[in-house]
Amino acid sequence: MWLSLAGFGTLLVYGILVLSAFTFSLAVTAGSGRPRLLQSARLSAYATSALVFCGVLLLAYGFLTHDFRVRYISRYSDRSMTDGYLLTALWGGQDGSLLWWTFLLGGYTAACVRWMRGKYRELQPFVIATLMVVLAFFATLMMFPANPFEQNLTGAPADGNGLNPLLQNYWMIIHPPCLYMGFVGCTVPFSFAVAALVTGRLDASEWIVAVRKWMLFAFLFLSVGNVLGMIWAYEELGWGGFWAWDPVYNAACLPWFTAAAYVHSTI
Repeated sequence: MWLSLAGFGTLLVYGILVLSAFTFSLAVTAGSGRPRLLQSARLSAYATSALVFCGVLLLAYGFLTHDFRVRYISRYSDRSMTDGYLLTALWGGQDGSLLWWTFLLGGYTAACVRWMRGKYRELQPFVIATLMVVLAFFATLMMFPANPFEQNLTGAPADGNGLNPLLQNYWMIIHPPCLYMGFVGCTVPFSFAVAALVTGRLDASEWIVAVRKWMLFAFLFLSVGNVLGMIWAYEELGWGGFWAWDPVYNAACLPWFTAAAYVHSTI
């Protein structure tokens, strides 16, 4: 079983959870009086991000090779789809969206750890620890209710179900990733806020200044993602409107309001 794509992918998800928990323990220990472990925590954070990257590459490979032994691939793709839509099917359903979300978080984590090199030595361990908690949360979701590598128990079908026709639109290629970049980007300011609370270093000139560019970057992508989604709704859904108050739209809009309030309150 473990030699199949489904088995190897599931093993990677387990590895992400174990490695993020290990990195968390290193970071907390480094912040609790053993600063020599900080470099180990940094390297372990890079390794966790690399493992998530491998998971996304594996699922993308499964889509491109039509490996319908994986339930998620058989549900959201078929042999008639172009390579572009096969790749966007990565976030066509809940299971793949969680993996893609985790992948973006891994990218933010690696970028943040590199950016903090030599800076914010007191905050840094708890920033890394908080990022690892969020990564572990998503890994737990993928281990149990939403495993993107779950195997088809009845075997591989001859062809898949295909992607929802409403999702086979060029806005599908850029709208969800933009929104996810905005959503996930807010994790870095959140991690700094937690680190400031844990260490008692609540001086606004330190942590708020540190996260300002990260928050502006996330806010930019949230804004662009919402606009692209409105254009998509106008073109694709056929009801001639840019907005409807359904849960999906609200889930995109409310974080934008929160981010806008934060950005303006910290000027």
